[in-house]
Amino acid sequence: MAERLRVAALAAGAGALFWLAFPPLGLWPLSFAGAWLLLIALSRSRSALEAAAAAFLMKLVFTLAVSPYLAGVGVWFPALYASALAGLWCGVGAAFHGLRRWRGESAAVACLPALWTLFDRLAPALTFLPSEIPLWATAFGDSPARALAPWTGVY
Repeated sequence: MAERLRVAALAAGAGALFWLAFPPLGLWPLSFAGAWLLLIALSRSRSALEAAAAAFLMKLVFTLAVSPYLAGVGVWFPALYASALAGLWCGVGAAFHGLRRWRGESAAVACLPALWTLFDRLAPALTFLPSEIPLWATAFGDSPARALAPWTGVY
């Protein structure tokens, strides 16, 4: 039980760090720390359900926190948007866990950027979600870190 609470706290912390990285605060270096906390949370999860819950919690905390920003850019129902996006992100956690069981921790860690990109790109196609809002790249804006996107898999 204590480990599940740690995983949940790490995932929620990752969501909070992503919130700080996005507009209007725009502390974009914190997006790297958020990704690191999410990776730790996913690595500590013991089941696909726990990994899916960690990914869901991270995305839900982040998306609800940026709701005022989302409302300002045309998302009409931020809470519904957050729920749909977070639900889609359960797939990231479950896929990470499946890769970890199938090919080991290193393979899962190596594939996380590709999973992240896949689910961020699928979101607008699979739901009513508007395209490009809010992707990790938004946190980078015009920062030098945006040049890393082709190699990290996060666009």
